[in-house]
Amino acid sequence: MAKILISMIFLFLFNSCAEDDTSVSDEMEVNVIRTYHDYYISSASGVKNRNHSLYVIGDDIPWLLEIDYDYNLKNKFDLADTGNLVNGRTPKALKADFESLGFLNDSNLLVLSSGSVNHTRDTAYIFNIYSHTLINKKNIRPLYESIKEYVNMSTENEINLEGLAISDNNVYLFHRGNVSENFIIQVNKLDFDSYMYSSGTIPSFEAFWFDLPTSDGVISGFSGACMHPNDSAIIFCASLEKSDNEVNDGEIVGSYVGYIPLTTLSEGKYTATLLRENDEVSQYKIEGLCFKDSAEGINNLNYVPLLGVVDNDDGTSYFLELQMTLK
Repeated sequence: MAKILISMIFLFLFNSCAEDDTSVSDEMEVNVIRTYHDYYISSASGVKNRNHSLYVIGDDIPWLLEIDYDYNLKNKFDLADTGNLVNGRTPKALKADFESLGFLNDSNLLVLSSGSVNHTRDTAYIFNIYSHTLINKKNIRPLYESIKEYVNMSTENEINLEGLAISDNNVYLFHRGNVSENFIIQVNKLDFDSYMYSSGTIPSFEAFWFDLPTSDGVISGFSGACMHPNDSAIIFCASLEKSDNEVNDGEIVGSYVGYIPLTTLSEGKYTATLLRENDEVSQYKIEGLCFKDSAEGINNLNYVPLLGVVDNDDGTSYFLELQMTLK
């Protein structure tokens, strides 16, 4: 068992009340600028942007998809088993449940299963986007069990990692707390890389708990994340879904988008606001985020153009072009 670094956290919540919070944060706003309804990609759950291509995963499809900026399919790469598809989707009991992805370096993309079910949802895939080859495939159930033990998770509940953000120094894993607490696992990147590529040693990590906001009687849960382009903060999405377990979908209420400066990560401090479209709260279930190329977004740290993916729970997906403004 790896040595676990213990961090006791004083929870502090920005822009949320003890009761329902449906207000817009006065420190940030996030608006939908454009939408695209994709009838080909099922249950989109993660997206990353690299070299004028978007790399997309879905929670009930076995592929890594490469699409262009107009959302046209360029390539489809097999990762998980493709032999059990029904109408292009893997049945719930068998799916790999891809929920997060991130670049370990310029060429190698990591795709993670959520961990919410033993055997079928506990694998990491490392794929080289230039050679189009699977570099490594590894069962990481030991890491998931180590996290569960540290956070003292009930035996009735399961780990459910739905977000991944990778900085130069650290890797951040996001547990969705729709039936338990929301928390972020921080791992040193060199140790994480060693574990993913070869080592059997579980890396040391820290855990930071977050009291995410509530809307319409539903507690939001981490559903995706990316780094701010200058690596100073984490941008996250937290969807609102009426579900009482880690496996089944529920009624969609909407999504928050939030901002966590790395300087306040250990204190659980963040800013968040409900996603809005045409000045009204949207009902999209955002499952993943990435920074969208923009000269203004790189030069103006308070303006961040984002791309979000939405799982419609009906075999289709949305792409949302978003504008996040920090005030």
